[in-house]
Amino acid sequence: MGTKSFYYIVLGLAALLGLTVITVSVQNGQSIPFNLFGNATPIPLGGALIGAWVAGLIASIAVWQTKIVEVRSEKKLEQWAAQDQKLAKEVASDTVKLLEAKVATLEAALSKALEKKKSN
Repeated sequence: MGTKSFYYIVLGLAALLGLTVITVSVQNGQSIPFNLFGNATPIPLGGALIGAWVAGLIASIAVWQTKIVEVRSEKKLEQWAAQDQKLAKEVASDTVKLLEAKVATLEAALSKALEKKKSN
């Protein structure tokens, strides 16, 4: 299943749940006591339902965003690992070229030394 289709499925389910909560909230308008720090405040039952749904929605979005950040971080780490491998290959190639150049220099010096010895 693709990421976009999963995203649309989750979004559709959230919208369906939202419509259900709103429907139930509209049909339940009676007041209930809301106790906070010893004070009782009457609030509509529907308002409490919508408040709980919104709180859950916010928490879900926060978790989702955290997951998105983790995925982006993992992708960036994979890119860095690929760059590190490429750099390691370049360094190995440069080392081989450096050794080849040293061998060529030594061969040239040896040839000159042999010519000098023959001429003496």
